[in-house]
Amino acid sequence: MGLVLRLKILAAVALLCATVLPAFAGEWEDALAAHDAGRYEVALALLEPLADAGNVDAQNKLSHMYWYGEGTPSDYARALGWSRRAAEAGSAHAMYDLGVHYRTGLGGVIKSDAEAFKWFLKSAEAGDSQAAGNVALSYLLGKGVERDLAQYAYWRRIALERGERSMQLLEALDQLAAGQPEKADQLLQSSAAKNLAEAQFQLAELFLQGHSGWPADEVQAHMWLTIAAASGCLEAPALAKRLAQGMNTESLSQSATLAEMWQAANPVEPGQVHPIKHQACKAAPMVNG
Repeated sequence: MGLVLRLKILAAVALLCATVLPAFAGEWEDALAAHDAGRYEVALALLEPLADAGNVDAQNKLSHMYWYGEGTPSDYARALGWSRRAAEAGSAHAMYDLGVHYRTGLGGVIKSDAEAFKWFLKSAEAGDSQAAGNVALSYLLGKGVERDLAQYAYWRRIALERGERSMQLLEALDQLAAGQPEKADQLLQSSAAKNLAEAQFQLAELFLQGHSGWPADEVQAHMWLTIAAASGCLEAPALAKRLAQGMNTESLSQSATLAEMWQAANPVEPGQVHPIKHQACKAAPMVNG
């Protein structure tokens, strides 16, 4: 094959890629826009061909939508299938999702803490922050792996360096116990902003009971309970209702406004939704301050 012909072929391939890739990019952006607007059926229709063509982001998004039943009834088996494909392509997030499937036993897999730990570890080693937190907790609790406090400390540090929300909560509680309310608040606020209901509930308890660094404030307490309830905290709605009975209309209105403003400033990002929509999130025991 002559040089000129080879150059023409290379140029043709480049032009083909230039026309195909932007088209896929446009479809991906359209799918995200439809999803964010709540037009889930449209998003599904756009995502399916992208995922079939090997788009890992689309595969992860489809897995998420089938898990939570967005635009379709929840289908854990299909969610599992898309997570497997994305994990095979090297997606750390998909590896984490596989760990969740094995931890919960949803999607047709046999529930196995050992298998869940295997996937959490793979995901953490591939850079996923949430998986690093799960690996740390697995070593701490001996869940799916032999208890190892040295490994717990190692993975807790890694998770903290990556800004993982559950480890930020644990570190905040340690700082609280050590009499460092400013550091504790910084970590709690960061964890809460990542949609961790337990951190949001912890902030509510601090404002409810009053603590060094968190003066008793029923408006702030009710605001955080409202936010925690929206994040799926089982205990928050009843506690918010009891607190509201002793609040005046102005305070309740202020709490609602503050909660709306906070939620608008801290939208839920992909991967920040708890795999189980409603979960217990009891606050840690208070440390006298």
